[in-house]
Amino acid sequence: MPDQQLASDLADLLEKVLLRKKGRLDDQIDLSQSTVNLQRKFDKKADSKVFIENLTLKMFSDDLKKMEAWTIAQELITKIRISYFKGQDLSNELDPVMQKEVTGMLSLLAASFAGAFFNISGKNSVVRLPESLMFFLREVDYRQIRIVLSDDKGIAMSQDNFLRLRRDWMAKVLIDAFLVPLVQTEFFSVRGALATDHVVSQIISALHSAFAISAPAILSDSLKSAPADIQNLVKKRRTTQFKLRKDTPDKSAKNDQPDQKKLISTYRPTLVENTSPSRHRRSELSKLLKKLIRDLKKENAEFTPTMLITIKLFNNDFALSKKPISEAILYQTWLDIASKDDSNNAVIKPLKRIVVETAEIETEQSLLHSELLVIDLLSKLTTIEKSGKELPIERANRLSSNTPLNP
Repeated sequence: MPDQQLASDLADLLEKVLLRKKGRLDDQIDLSQSTVNLQRKFDKKADSKVFIENLTLKMFSDDLKKMEAWTIAQELITKIRISYFKGQDLSNELDPVMQKEVTGMLSLLAASFAGAFFNISGKNSVVRLPESLMFFLREVDYRQIRIVLSDDKGIAMSQDNFLRLRRDWMAKVLIDAFLVPLVQTEFFSVRGALATDHVVSQIISALHSAFAISAPAILSDSLKSAPADIQNLVKKRRTTQFKLRKDTPDKSAKNDQPDQKKLISTYRPTLVENTSPSRHRRSELSKLLKKLIRDLKKENAEFTPTMLITIKLFNNDFALSKKPISEAILYQTWLDIASKDDSNNAVIKPLKRIVVETAEIETEQSLLHSELLVIDLLSKLTTIEKSGKELPIERANRLSSNTPLNP
């Protein structure tokens, strides 16, 4: 289709001036580096210079405005005007006291605005963007994959870093070079006012947080429809990360046998960072978060939607690590995150109390576990004494440790 060809041409242009030359999104682009069809689309002379957002807005904004998501977004902006600006002109600065009072409401509305495009419900997310824009984002993704996996360094990159690189670049193109400029152009044309800038910054933060949760599904769908060369590159990368290797020569060989160096074949996988998502760990983190939410509701307190998104982002990263899951430590971490946002003031006090109570319970359980180990050890020693049998050395050594034994 002609529109898809233009989208591919635009993706080629971004690759040429930003990915390969390490340019910035806010740099002006020389249209002479684009195709003739792209120049005609924007009715510009070959020597014209434009910003990326000018190109994306003209190509995809009309398609987005035809969607129900845009209608919802418009209604939310109206609520922001009423709730946050209190009917004031957008160019006026908002009173600092009033600004603090309505920050919580603004945070909620900004999260709802992001939810119009990235609807998140539990573990599922629905992306409400036009297909023309999604096609363009996939083309952008494919070009980055080709560049990243063009050398051994990229192929050896960990899965976590590979996904993060793709996610961050797609977020920049979609949010920073399209959605945010569209919001500013349509709703906040008067820039520089304190109140206006504060609203836009909240919307930017909410969009990035919501996209980060939807990104895994978007990137997965992108690979499913990728061209054959992309599929082969990804397969090659996966194979390389798990292929067998041989160790370097044994340096512990005796000095008196310099001509008889031996190679130790260890047929084991290469040491690759374990970054595959753990369903069990994600499930445990989700259960703890739901439990905490229930406990907070008993105290008539709850996290803001933005706060929940932030916690889920933290949980996604934590699930990839090998750190032990401690209820008290996680609660304390979530408390630290909540303390950074004034809109979560209502949950701080009850959450602190829950953290203290949970820590006390974990300490008591740890002490009880130690006491049970001692009881178990004494019980086995008593049984051995009554039997009158000689205790094998190996079993005696094990009994001297804290490891429980089978009778």
